[in-house]
Amino acid sequence: MSQKPFQATTFVPSARAFRTLYVYLPGFSNNHVAIYDILYHYWNASEGYAWPPHALLQKESGLSDPTVISCLKFLEKYGLIRVLTNPSGQNKTYDLFAPIEDEAFFWARFPEALENKRKRDAAIDARAARPNRAQRRARAAKESAMPVAAGMEDLSQYL
Repeated sequence: MSQKPFQATTFVPSARAFRTLYVYLPGFSNNHVAIYDILYHYWNASEGYAWPPHALLQKESGLSDPTVISCLKFLEKYGLIRVLTNPSGQNKTYDLFAPIEDEAFFWARFPEALENKRKRDAAIDARAARPNRAQRRARAAKESAMPVAAGMEDLSQYL
């Protein structure tokens, strides 16, 4: 039987949508993926939500308290989680929602992400169209190798 590397019951790969769509949301970072992944890991099927203590989110992500709070707000803002206060008043509980994977629906829901994608793609295309370092050096060497007669740098005066 063929398995992908690291395929096991304890390994859950990140949603591809984070790398292909959510990455274009303003302010998105891998910190958001880390917090979502931790919440996913602690999601309890019988209860229907996750309830890891806030300190555990900090410890497992390696992030500071303000960063964890910021990530939770971001994930909630973009519909990936819902933060609820536990009726017992202890840990907060987290409902998790699957990332949007349909591109058309994602772009329609988050037009600011589509604009960021267009800008980033244009910058990448512009950089890719530039001559590479070796091509620039070859052109500079060719231009500097052209002989110029003394006092004849500007021939326009003779035309």
